[in-house]
Amino acid sequence: MPIERLCEAFVNESLCGRWLPNATLRLRTATLPQSARYDWEDGATRANVGVTRLTKTKSRLGIRHERLPNADAAEEMTA
Repeated sequence: MPIERLCEAFVNESLCGRWLPNATLRLRTATLPQSARYDWEDGATRANVGVTRLTKTKSRLGIRHERLPNADAAEEMTA
């Protein structure tokens, strides 16, 4: 999808709630449409989002979840 639409899936709360229904993201900083940093839930962990435009209608998304307490938590978030 176009990079602008992909970014909207993160910054628009109702869209984000559709694909992350049990998560609360609070925006920390953003350089849209390339990147955004969020506090995840209570702020104990963070989600960093990076978006790259491949073509006019294709984009690549990368998400890095930081400050997870252990490997079990990382595996749970991956699932």
